[in-house]
Amino acid sequence: MVRYYFDIHDGVDLRDEAGTELSDIEAARAHAISCAARYVSDLDGDGRGGFIVVTIRDADSTLLTLRLVCHIETSGSSAVETIHALRRQTQ
Repeated sequence: MVRYYFDIHDGVDLRDEAGTELSDIEAARAHAISCAARYVSDLDGDGRGGFIVVTIRDADSTLLTLRLVCHIETSGSSAVETIHALRRQTQ
């Protein structure tokens, strides 16, 4: 078993100090995807969407970064408006 750390950024940085013991990097990847899926399911419905970045690291280095952006477009919104909104969310 390896201890993996899952640092979360969704506008606020949350560094995982405890870590989670998992069998391998594939199990860690699945755990990160599960974290991101829970985040999307918790969006507050304000119509803007959101983003989350999950960084997986071990004791020595960063191993994988998952970035998930959820942007909700309304009818009639332009591609340019969408791109600008996504940039604002991830800055």
